[in-house]
Formats: sequence, structure tokens, C-alpha cells
Amino acid sequence: MEYIVYFAITIGILVFVHEFGHFAAAKLTGMRADVFAIGFGKRLFGWNRITGFTFGELPKDFDGEGNTDYRLCMLPLGGYVKIAGMVDESFDTEFADKEPQPYEFRAKPTWKKIIVITAGVVMNLLLALLIFWGVNFFQGKQVITTTTIGYVEPGSAVDSLGFHADDKILAINGMPVNNWNDVRADIFVNTIGQDVTVKFERGTKTESITIPDNETGERFLIPTGFQPAIAEVTKDSPAEKAGVKKGDIFLRLNGHKIYSSQQTQDIISSHKNTEMPLVVERGKDTLQLAVTPSEEGLIGVELTANPDTPIEFQTYGFFDSFYYGWMDIVKMTDLTFNMVG
Repeated sequence: MEYIVYFAITIGILVFVHEFGHFAAAKLTGMRADVFAIGFGKRLFGWNRITGFTFGELPKDFDGEGNTDYRLCMLPLGGYVKIAGMVDESFDTEFADKEPQPYEFRAKPTWKKIIVITAGVVMNLLLALLIFWGVNFFQGKQVITTTTIGYVEPGSAVDSLGFHADDKILAINGMPVNNWNDVRADIFVNTIGQDVTVKFERGTKTESITIPDNETGERFLIPTGFQPAIAEVTKDSPAEKAGVKKGDIFLRLNGHKIYSSQQTQDIISSHKNTEMPLVVERGKDTLQLAVTPSEEGLIGVELTANPDTPIEFQTYGFFDSFYYGWMDIVKMTDLTFNMVG
């Protein structure tokens, strides 16, 4: 139900902004807007200057005399603005047999009609820009500062192509990358439907691997530095008995290199009552331990983010946020067409 409610709220906001664009443009160009409705179907309640606030439908012969009736209708997914002299969602064509009035849409010059028709889309674009500006200005962006691979999914396309953990990615399709955000965008997003050539450093050598475009859905790489740390150890738990302490960082579990909290939980829950070798980092030391999950598939630890995770936040100023907001829109638009293609 949460998804349905959020969807209805989101559609309501988008429709309101879109229809407000038509409404404001109509008013500014001298047209009458008889109805501004959120939703479709029967009028539940609304307000206008003539009748005030009322419940239910207005009389069929009601004449707002140029005053708009602002209403909420029964079906909340959508909405509309009823502009005098224009065929709209209501499909009302009674005016067509009457002499055009100066306040009607059909009586206005073409340039005013174009403004009214396009105003909804323009408002949606401005809303997108405002949202992206707000995200950049108030929240900033999380940047993963490494370009080193921490994990390659066994049996995946990138594994069969020869990528290894600890490979440091230098460039993608000839363009240098400075952080994992660049890596993720250039491998998984910006190059959909294209071959991708990845230049990387392995030890003292520099090598390249090309990922074919038909492997787009299997480009599975995870950056280094996201092994989970231990926030708490439950008293008398399997973890305490194994010697695990608060602050330890899981490196390997049951022979698997650890790269995320979810992976750690999956390994533990699938090995109930089975002793597993465990390698942890404690300060500057690496310790070899062994832990046996309980019958419930638990070892009694609370996992948290590794304090050494290579993440930083970039913040932007008031005007920079508009620039990067616009660039976000350009990227999203380009991605949309790439996905369709």
C-alpha cells in the first residue's frame, strides 16, 4: 500500500505542476479557466468566488463568470484545467456552435495558444530542475573515491573476461576516471548498447579488456573498501566465543572474500551449525578465527559501515547546484533515449 500511496502523491504533484502551467499561461494570456481539478470524475468538493466552499457537483447551468472553480475529484490519479473555448479532457464541445468570445482559447492568436499548450511541459521541466537543484544544494553527492575493484562475481561475464579483484581502473573508452561514480556511470549507464574498453593497472602492468555490448546486464563489479565492521558483539554469542571484538573488520568468511554486509549475512544464514574460518582485521593486525552460526543462522554481531570506506560528500553552492542540476537532466534525458534504443 505504501507504494500505491507514494505513487498517487507523486502523480498528484506532477499533475498539479503541469496543469498549473496551463492554468497560469491561460490567465496571463487573457483566457478564462473555468475549472482547475485534481483528479477526474465527480467533484467531491471545491471553492470558487461565487459559491464559496461547497461539497458535491455544481449545478449544470453554473456560470463562473470568469472565476475558476478549484476542485478535488473522485479519481485522484490525474487532473485537468478546463479552459474556455478549448476541447480538453472533458470533451465538452457545446461551445463550438456558438460565436467565439474574446476570452476563449479559440479566439486567441496562434502564439498565445502555443504558450498555453506548451506551458505544462515547461513547468514539468522547471520542476525537474528545481528537484535536482535541491538535491545538489541541500544534500550534495556521495562520491566513492576509489577506482580499485574489490570483488568480481564468480561466473559473471566480467569474471570470464579476466577482471580480477585489486585491478585499478584507469580509463574507460579512452576517458580517465577519478572515482567509482565515474566507473559505474561509464560502464553500466552511459555505454548501454556499446562495447566498453576498460584500461586498468594490475600490479606493475597496464592492461585493457573490452566488454561486448551484449554483456551490458552482466557488468558486475564492486569497489574495494566496503567490508563490514563490527559495531557490537552480543554477550555469550558465537561471535564472542570465536574471539570477534567490536571494531573488527571482516575480510574473509568461509573462504569467500567479503565485499558487503548483505553478502556476510547471506553466508552466515546459509551455514547454520557449521564452523567457518573467519579472517578479520583488528587495527594493523590480521587474525585467523573460526565461528559457528547458531541454529537460527546468527553469530551475534551488529554490522556497520567500515570507517575506512572510501566515501566523501561533494557539496555545491547555490548557482553551481543549478548548473549540475541541468547537467543531471541532460544525462537523464540521454539515458532515457539510450534505454529506448
